[in-house]
Amino acid sequence: MLQFRGYRHRHHLLLLLMVVSLCGHWSRQSRVAALLIPPSSSISSSSASRRRPSTRTSTSSRWLLFSSSAQQQQEEEVEQDDDYNKNNDQPVLLHPNDFYNEKGSFKFPKAMSPSSILEFKNCPQSFFFQYILGIRQPSNLALAKGSMVHSALEKVFDLDPGDRSLDNLQNLFRSVWSDNRSTDQYKMLFEKSPEKERDLESEITWGKEALKLLENYFELEDPRKVKSPAQREVWVTAHLTTNPWLGFTAPPPVHDHPNAGGADHESDPDTFFVRGIVDRLDYIRDFNENQVVLRLCDYKTGKAPNLKYAPSTNERIREESFYQLFIYALLLREKQKLKKGVGVDLRFLRLMFLTSNSNGNDIGKAQWLDYDLGATQDQRDAKLHQIHQDLAQIWLQVKQLVETNDPTVWKPCSRKFCYCHKCRPKFVPGTLAEPEQEYF
Repeated sequence: MLQFRGYRHRHHLLLLLMVVSLCGHWSRQSRVAALLIPPSSSISSSSASRRRPSTRTSTSSRWLLFSSSAQQQQEEEVEQDDDYNKNNDQPVLLHPNDFYNEKGSFKFPKAMSPSSILEFKNCPQSFFFQYILGIRQPSNLALAKGSMVHSALEKVFDLDPGDRSLDNLQNLFRSVWSDNRSTDQYKMLFEKSPEKERDLESEITWGKEALKLLENYFELEDPRKVKSPAQREVWVTAHLTTNPWLGFTAPPPVHDHPNAGGADHESDPDTFFVRGIVDRLDYIRDFNENQVVLRLCDYKTGKAPNLKYAPSTNERIREESFYQLFIYALLLREKQKLKKGVGVDLRFLRLMFLTSNSNGNDIGKAQWLDYDLGATQDQRDAKLHQIHQDLAQIWLQVKQLVETNDPTVWKPCSRKFCYCHKCRPKFVPGTLAEPEQEYF
C-alpha cells in the first residue's frame, strides 16, 4: 500500500482523486449527451437548412403549463408545505378558505377542457384541487415523455416529406428535451433527493423509452408517405349552450322539442366555454361517398386498450377511449355554425397509440383505433348531440357545486393513484371530504 508523507504528497493524492471523480462524472454526462442531445448536424437536409425546427416549447405541453399566478401559488404552497412550525414541529396546513376570491367564494373555472371534464368524471375532488383552487398536478415522467414526444411528432411535419426519417424524428425529440431538461418544470424529474444530484441513469432509461415510442410510430405510420396535414396543434373552442337542444347539433325544428323551452337558434341562451387543442387534422378521401372529409388524429403515448372482452364491453371501452375526441369533434362542428355550415365535414376519428400490451413487453407495438361518426351529417350530429348533452350536465353539476361554497361537497375517488390523495393531506383535517373506503 502506498503511503504519502508530508503536505505535498497528500496534496497530490487529493488532486488525483478529484481527477478520477471528474472523469467518472464526464463519462456519465457524455452518455446522456450521446443519447439525448443531437449532434449539430443531426437534422441535415435541404428542408432543414431552409426551415429549422422551432425550439420553442410546444403547445402540446399545454396541459403541463400553468398560468403565472397559478404556478406562483403552487410554489408558495410547496414552500408552505416545507415550512414547519418551530414550536410543535408540524407542517403548515392549508385551508380551503385561503383560496376564496375577493367576494369570499370559490371561483368558477373560466373554461372547460377535455382533460378537466374527464378529471371531473373520474374524481370531483381532484377537479376541485386543480381547476377551482388552482393547485395543478406537477409534471411527472409520463407527462413529460408525452409532451416531448408530441412536440417531436408536431415538428417532423415541418420537414419536407423526404427528410422525415426516423433519425430526424428522434433527433427532434433530443433537441426538444435538450431545450427543456434544465427548466424549472422538468429539472426536478431526475434529481436525487435531497442532494439534488441528477440521476443520469434514470434519465437515459426514460429517454430510450421515448425514442422507442417514436420508432413504434414510424413503423405504424411512415411520415414520409403522409401528405402534409391540414392543421396541426390547432385550438378549437366553442361556447356551448347549457340547454343542448339549442346547440348546432340539435335536430330541427328545435323550438318544437319539449326541452327547448320555446327558444330557437337566434335566442341568447346561457353558455359555457370549452376549449382544447387537436393534435392533427388530415384531409382524406371517402371513396364510398366520393368526397373529401376530415379525419381528426390524436397521439397517445399510453398503451392501446385491450379489446379482448365481450362485444358489449369492448364497445364501452372504445366509447370511453374516444370521449376526448368526441369533444373535439363537437367543438369543430359548433365552429361550423360561425361559418354557416361551410367547410369540409369531419367524419373520422383516429387514436394513435404508440405502445400496447404485446407479449408481456413493457413497450409493445403501436396501434391505431378508428371511429366513423356516420355517413350523413344527421348521423354525425346525433352522436355529437349526445356529447353536448353530457357536457351540459357536467357543467351544471360543476356550477352547482361551486355555488354551494362548501369544499366538502367535492367527493374524492377510490383510485389509489389519484392526485386527490396526494393533495388532501396538505389541508387542515375536516375541511375536505374524506374517502368513504380505503383507497390502498
